[in-house]
Amino acid sequence: METTIKEISLDLGTSGSYDGVNRTFGTLQTIFNEPSMSYKSGKVIDITVVVSGSTARAMDLLFFPNTVTVLSGQNASFNMSLSDLQSCTGRVRVANSDFVQIGGSSIANLYNINMTFNSNKLYVLGVLQEGGEINLPATGGVYLTLGYELGQSSL
Repeated sequence: METTIKEISLDLGTSGSYDGVNRTFGTLQTIFNEPSMSYKSGKVIDITVVVSGSTARAMDLLFFPNTVTVLSGQNASFNMSLSDLQSCTGRVRVANSDFVQIGGSSIANLYNINMTFNSNKLYVLGVLQEGGEINLPATGGVYLTLGYELGQSSL
């Protein structure tokens, strides 16, 4: 099976002040959407999270093989229909202890994730999971860089 390693940088679409557990954190972001290509499989290999201008807090990154509807606005209690949540293909926890402060920002690197998927589309959404205020700049504040591998699937 031939594989292709790719990397993408995303802005989660966060800004303003957040405080609380299980809060919608950013908007659904497209990692890739290649419907014209043959059915794909692959895995998320590593993730880097940068939080600008604030102390970082624990968050969950939820991965989906299709677009889903988040029923809550940002910084509200996370709310999604059961059927949409059942389509989640993976959750990666970025713990508070994963972050280090560098130059007024926080950075976390997670390696050897190896979260598999079998889809020609992949999306990610953040959910804040730790109480304590976090203040993000108006121009955006949480950025992801994801390394992932794609391969052909015979399914």
